[in-house]
Amino acid sequence: PCNYIKPTVWNFSRLIVINIITFYLKNLLEENITKKSSYYERDYFMSKNTSFLIDSLCKPNQKVIISCHLGHANYLFTNIPFHKSFGYYMKKKHKNDYTCIARTVYQDSARTYIGEKLSRNSLPLSSPSSLEAVFSNSGIKYGYLDVKELDEIVKLRMQGSHAVPPSEAESYINAKSQIEGVLFIK
Repeated sequence: PCNYIKPTVWNFSRLIVINIITFYLKNLLEENITKKSSYYERDYFMSKNTSFLIDSLCKPNQKVIISCHLGHANYLFTNIPFHKSFGYYMKKKHKNDYTCIARTVYQDSARTYIGEKLSRNSLPLSSPSSLEAVFSNSGIKYGYLDVKELDEIVKLRMQGSHAVPPSEAESYINAKSQIEGVLFIK
């Protein structure tokens, strides 16, 4: 037995468990995935699975917090033409009940892959023109900024599951079409 994993007791009805297993098996058997772990299809399946779990496990009007990379959560994926993000599909289905809030920090570390090895690595420092640097230089330790207060285009550090060189760590985003606000923690 794994003594480092705290067991969680779930009180699901048998019907919910059967529905979850049926949904999972149906997706395995019926969905046509063109490439193994396809990046282009991943966000669609993320939204489909998340919506199913919300519909199955949550009460009406219950709030759910979903934590994922901004590259997935935002409403409009811009790095790859014609690719739709998890946030695009969630916003399309849940309308104003889905809100994307970017989280950012000035200094921290993240578990990332370097080659095949997963390890904790320091995030590259943000450039002086990034939103993280602006927050940090203002003396703010933490806070929230509504997208209405941001410029049309802002620069943010983007960190996925793989370590990237500092020159590739930041991206310009059209904040008003992708998020509702930014939560900053120094």
